[in-house]
Amino acid sequence: MKLGDDNQANHPLDFKTVHSNLKEGAQKQFFDLYDEVKQKLSTYFTLTIVSICFDILVLLMVLWHFGFPHEEDREMILLGITVGYFACNYFWITFVYQLKFNLPEYMSVFIQ
Repeated sequence: MKLGDDNQANHPLDFKTVHSNLKEGAQKQFFDLYDEVKQKLSTYFTLTIVSICFDILVLLMVLWHFGFPHEEDREMILLGITVGYFACNYFWITFVYQLKFNLPEYMSVFIQ
């Protein structure tokens, strides 16, 4: 095979063949890994939703008791911890959505 030869499509190491093999290999590895951790990810997502519900409940309780005399320190500490948990949940949710929009479509189909 010479440089500039038009018969490159029959060559086994052309760009399209290598690209499709790499794409199929990466896709297979990704889905195999996803199948292994699917249950853990579902559990983690469910616990994240439960955590958000409890964070909202704690925030409402802190705000309900906000301003009672001699309880300012406890209220501010609880409020700070709750805001920290909200920040962690926000980070997790934005991470998942970034995966959805930054991964190729054939890899992000599992993110609903």
